[in-house]
Amino acid sequence: MADVSAQHSTEDLWSLYLENVDYDLTDSTAKASTFIQVVRALLMRPLRRVDSAGKGEAVEVEPRILQDQLRAAEAWYFSRLQRNASVQHTPQENWRYD
Repeated sequence: MADVSAQHSTEDLWSLYLENVDYDLTDSTAKASTFIQVVRALLMRPLRRVDSAGKGEAVEVEPRILQDQLRAAEAWYFSRLQRNASVQHTPQENWRYD
């Protein structure tokens, strides 16, 4: 899991975003956690116009879409944590219920 901090440039955050956007396809809670941190950090910055990978191309970014992605990632992440925390116990062989 990448450590997301205020020192990351917007370009770095977009790189981390792309590296972790497939958290649900890879079933990775570590990627989901990083993705959530990245989207939260991106939402704290002005996003309407961002440079596309330093190529001098400006891209419009809609914060509402990031907010929707954040909600979906948080729901996925917390459902996986809950699923992993629930432990199923099965009776041992020769177990008696009295």
